[in-house]
Amino acid sequence: MIKLTTSAKENSLAPKEKSIYMFVENHPGCQSGEIAEKLNIPLGTVKRILTYLVNEKQIIKHGSGPGTNYSL
Repeated sequence: MIKLTTSAKENSLAPKEKSIYMFVENHPGCQSGEIAEKLNIPLGTVKRILTYLVNEKQIIKHGSGPGTNYSL
């Protein structure tokens, strides 16, 4: 049941949101700059999407400031 719920959340995401979600899933502890560099998405867009995903409780934010990292 948990897998189905997670799958439904992933399917409701836009393509860039989904790619960031998948990157965080495969690279726990990653930072926004790393995501922007690897996925070739502007940093401002990455930060906006990360904030959205955190607010939707799909990913978890650890820390604050330059040391902030993300995981599921």
